[in-house]
Parts: sequence; structure tokens; C-alpha cells
Amino acid sequence: MGKRPRQIWMLDRPARNGSLVLECTRLAVDGHRLYRFLTHYAENPSARSELGTAQSLDRWRAMRD
Repeated sequence: MGKRPRQIWMLDRPARNGSLVLECTRLAVDGHRLYRFLTHYAENPSARSELGTAQSLDRWRAMRD
């Protein structure tokens, strides 16, 4: 680890270029549900403007595990 203290999130290996790593156990969510949610926004760039709004929460709630 070395002599300098490091934040725990800096100890993980970085993701490959063009990828995103989400550890669902740390987020306490179902991985398949999260995948479908994120895939929607990846495949529909025009819908990304709703991220962070009540619409995205409604979309999340509408998805079933």
C-alpha cells in the first residue's frame, strides 16, 4: 500500500476504457434492474435529460426486479 494513505475507492482497479463498473452489492440494488435502467439511457441519448428528475425515479420504480 505504500506510506501514503489512499481512499478506499482508489484501491480498486480502474475500469477498461469505454466501460463502467458498478458493484451492485455496494449499491444494494439488483444488478439486472440497474443494467436495464442504464441500458435505456445508453440506447436513448435523448432521454438522458430526464436523469436526476422525477421522471428517472418513475422509470426506476416502474422497472421490476
